[in-house]
Amino acid sequence: MNQPLTLGLAALTLVGATAFATYSIAQQEPAGAPTLAQQQEMMMAMMQAGTPGKEHEELMKSAGDWSVKSKYRMSPDQPWTEGTATAKMSKALGGRFVVQKYSGKMNFGPGMEMTLDGLQILGFNNLTKEYEAYWFDSMSTWCVFSSGKEEDGVISLKGTIYDAISPQGRPTRFTQRKVDDDRFVGEAFDTIPPLGEVKVMELEYTRVKS
Repeated sequence: MNQPLTLGLAALTLVGATAFATYSIAQQEPAGAPTLAQQQEMMMAMMQAGTPGKEHEELMKSAGDWSVKSKYRMSPDQPWTEGTATAKMSKALGGRFVVQKYSGKMNFGPGMEMTLDGLQILGFNNLTKEYEAYWFDSMSTWCVFSSGKEEDGVISLKGTIYDAISPQGRPTRFTQRKVDDDRFVGEAFDTIPPLGEVKVMELEYTRVKS
C-alpha cells in the first residue's frame, strides 16, 4: 500500500473513531474503542459521503473559459451600468469543486472605474444536500459564504455579508440559472434598508469555444 493511501486510511480511521466516541458520549454510553466492523462501516460511510455524485458531474460541465456580460447598480434608483469580464472555471480535488477565477471592471462613475478580480469555490455537500460557495474578491479582505438548494434548474444560495457598512451582517442571495451547457446567468441580491432585497448584479456567461 502506498503512503498517500495509508495516510488517507489512517485519517479516516481517526475521524471515524472520534465520531464513534462522540456518538457514545451523546448516547451516555461508555466510550470505548470501536470494533473493526464499526471502523469499516464508518469508513465506508465517510468515503461514500466524500464521493462525487450527479450534482458534481453537472457542476463539472462548467469547466472552461467564459466571456461575461455584466450589469450592476448600487441601489434601485440608479441606472444599470454595463461591463464585460472573463472567467475561467477549473475542476478541483477530483471533481468535487469548481474554482472560478473572474476578472472584470466596474465603473461607478467618472474616475471611479475599478478592476474586480474574484475567486469562487462552488461545490455540493453530500451530507447537507446543499450547494455551498465561497466568494473572495479584490475589493475586500473577507469572503462571503452562501449555501442553498436547486429548484427548477436554479441554484439559490443564501448568505450573510459582513462589511464596513453592516458589521453586524445583512442577508444576501445569489442565483445561478443554467440556460444550456454553453450559457448560464448569475444574479446577486443585496439587502438595502428599508427596501429589503434588491437585485444589484446580473452576469451572463457564454462559453468561449476554441
